[in-house]
Amino acid sequence: MAQVLTKKYLEDPQWDLGLETAASLIGASQGSRQDIERELQEALEPLKPSPAHKKIPWFRWRAIVTTNYDRLVEKAYKKEFYAVQKLKVIAEEFDLIDREPPDTLPLIKPHGCISRPHEISVSSEDIYEAKLKRRLLFERIAMLHVLGPVVYVGYSLHDRHILDMIHDLTKRLGSYRSPILFVTHQPEKMRASMERGWFENVLQSEYHADGFDNFMNQLARDLVPAIAPSFVIPQLAPCKAWAFGTGAHSLNKGDDGEWECWLNYAIASKEGFAGVIFERRGSPLDFSNFTRVVFELNVPDAPRKEERIEALKLEGMKRVLRNLADVSQLKDQGWREVSFSIEKSNADLPHRLQRVVLADNGSLAVLGHEYRLGIRKVRFV
Repeated sequence: MAQVLTKKYLEDPQWDLGLETAASLIGASQGSRQDIERELQEALEPLKPSPAHKKIPWFRWRAIVTTNYDRLVEKAYKKEFYAVQKLKVIAEEFDLIDREPPDTLPLIKPHGCISRPHEISVSSEDIYEAKLKRRLLFERIAMLHVLGPVVYVGYSLHDRHILDMIHDLTKRLGSYRSPILFVTHQPEKMRASMERGWFENVLQSEYHADGFDNFMNQLARDLVPAIAPSFVIPQLAPCKAWAFGTGAHSLNKGDDGEWECWLNYAIASKEGFAGVIFERRGSPLDFSNFTRVVFELNVPDAPRKEERIEALKLEGMKRVLRNLADVSQLKDQGWREVSFSIEKSNADLPHRLQRVVLADNGSLAVLGHEYRLGIRKVRFV
């Protein structure tokens, strides 16, 4: 009975009810709370992560907050073998008691989760109660707006409680509030333009109108994921990557289907540098049985003070093997293989590899010039 009533109420254009209002009316008239919970579980549990959901584990997040009841984020992390963080679902205040180990990603669900159907906030009364019973969760969510940038995904101008929270935090924190990006789907260009103006001028927030899928695709295209879903360094995956100085990374598939890591940068001072680091998570790699490191470089033609770059710098627990590559014969030649022998003369030091670095610095490059370098297929032989 509850299923029929819910469907009728939600689809009736003459009676514009949200889920929480419909659930309140049904619960008051039918006393069918369990039917509502069962209906939500049956509708949401079969859902599978979209391609955009599957990209979320590629990046390192401070926290993820969702008012949805579904388990799409959990499923995406469970399927991603190289997820750089482990999820911890926080749906009640007692979930905050346990200390979170390193690389733990809090998934905060202030309205509950279908994995705990009796605790979900589905009606108007439930949502009011959640603000009281889960006050610490909402305080933690508010703190995220001080700690770093916050991305809101999938909300609209109809979500008054979200907009009210942003209003409140903006007024209370002022310049101390971290940047906010509001990601929604607004295909109407005129409406998108009006909404963008409102978010920028009133909420001091950025606005992305092309939806969640487009946003995650753009993120994966413009940034190096915290893990490389690739074969760039198969021995080191999963890995972390950072940009230094004014550098920026991109990780894309080339025409031959290989993952390519590109570094776009300009160096402003002689002491400055830019680079890509592939860092091993966990224990270092024992490379005592390897004799050479082999990789491919792509060096577009550009002026330099010296025709060399640091490719590669192998950093172990107690030593650094620095290899300067002569790029004079590599310029504008596309992908070309480069290799270095692994020096083992210092036998008393452990052969434990922690990270691999491709770098350039101000003593080798022309200051202020825009450069682009590509690296792929790093392997030890």
